[in-house]
Amino acid sequence: MLESDTKECKLGCFLAMNKILSVGRETRIVHYVNKFIPAMLKLLSTNNPELIEKAAECLGNLAKAGGSVTAENVEKALDEAIRWLSKEKKSSKSGSDTKRYAGVLILREFCKKLPIITFNKLFDNDSYKCIFAAFRDSRVTVRDTAAECINICLNLISERESKSKRNLLVLIYNEVKQAFNDEDPNYQHSALTVLTAILSSKGSVSEILKVSLNII
Repeated sequence: MLESDTKECKLGCFLAMNKILSVGRETRIVHYVNKFIPAMLKLLSTNNPELIEKAAECLGNLAKAGGSVTAENVEKALDEAIRWLSKEKKSSKSGSDTKRYAGVLILREFCKKLPIITFNKLFDNDSYKCIFAAFRDSRVTVRDTAAECINICLNLISERESKSKRNLLVLIYNEVKQAFNDEDPNYQHSALTVLTAILSSKGSVSEILKVSLNII
């Protein structure tokens, strides 16, 4: 069904796999996740938003169900998502637009299903900047999905020790501040969404006020 030429067959396959995976880790499909994940990544290059969204959801469920068995393929999927988002938008070709949306969808699903692994991948280096790059996209769906990723990361940051929390908030707040100084309205709108999330996330208000006093 995954190799079918019709959208309906592929959607049916995604729905079936998501249903099977929701039953539990004991299902036999778990033993085949490393075969399915590369296939899902390939399908994420299709020029159909509905298929991309369902494929990303299924990819996240497969990664979670596989546990340590899927570690290598999860790493590859994250690298691919970051690469798609980090690539500069030099043309208006639908292919690059599709991969940009697919990249941010993968990060959102992995943030939900594998939050610690995804968080460490993004913040152990400067990979988190690729999410802010998506804030410049003209499509609301891309910007809102990117904001969801940051919001999930903020919840994880709020659980960190005080010093670590402060350092991570500084990174995000610097990106937000840069966006407000930018002339791109899409960038500014997304930054405002993130700032709202920062101020409403648990335990972050006093931290962000300290950051503001030191930076502004």
